[in-house]
Amino acid sequence: MRPQIACRPVVGQVNLASPLTLQRVEVFKEAAGLATHEQRIAMYSDPVWRARAIEQMSTAWGPGFDSVSLAESELHPELLGKTLAEVGSARGQHPAAAFLDVSLEEDLQTASPWCWPMATSSS
Repeated sequence: MRPQIACRPVVGQVNLASPLTLQRVEVFKEAAGLATHEQRIAMYSDPVWRARAIEQMSTAWGPGFDSVSLAESELHPELLGKTLAEVGSARGQHPAAAFLDVSLEEDLQTASPWCWPMATSSS
């Protein structure tokens, strides 16, 4: 038997226009159930929802903010390749707030702006 490996990093990509891949964070189940783009923008902008999102993302992602990076952005090319932790620090925000704000600034239109390495192990 021969092991198979990828010659490139395996990453997951997500955007907030269709947050289906984020449903392990409870608040994104609510967002995924919304019918329109405008409803999602309103939800992501709501301070009460954002506070819940930041708390739940912090719990679910833990140190993951150091590995999720911005892969696509028309408005913020200076942030490409930066991690959520770096973007949040540069903006004086919690990384989850930066995740939401950059996505809102892009009107949720960038195809797959955020990517993170998928869990791999050599053991």
